[in-house]
Amino acid sequence: MIPTNPNAKLRRKAAAEALSSAGFQTAEATLASMASRGGGPPYELYGRFPIYTWSTLLAWAESRLSAPRRSTSEADAQEGASMFPSRTPMPSIGPRTKPDTPPIAAIHTVPPVTVTTPAVAPVEAAPAPAPPRDRETERDVDHIEAINT
Repeated sequence: MIPTNPNAKLRRKAAAEALSSAGFQTAEATLASMASRGGGPPYELYGRFPIYTWSTLLAWAESRLSAPRRSTSEADAQEGASMFPSRTPMPSIGPRTKPDTPPIAAIHTVPPVTVTTPAVAPVEAAPAPAPPRDRETERDVDHIEAINT
């Protein structure tokens, strides 16, 4: 229901319903979110309850309207113009160093460092132990040795 008195005070739910009835589809949760994040209509607090004035709500909703359009291509042209107001390239910043500046190596010289490591004798690896044999393996080895001799 749309209030007739411009100074009517509305709670959040009634404010959302009044805006929706006036043609500005708005949810109660949207008003709550905008009240905490910003960008919503101005409100006052009555204790802990947010109170909206109808004239302020209506002015806020009307301010969010775009200019009249005749086609969607007009919207693209207007949005593109507003998104990038100036498309001029960045100016050149010139050379990185001045000609009279000495090279960095002349300013920061580090003495050479010699690193020595102590000589370590190589360690010989111990031979791997033979895997244990079972009776069948022993019999096969004995049989192969008997054939080869």
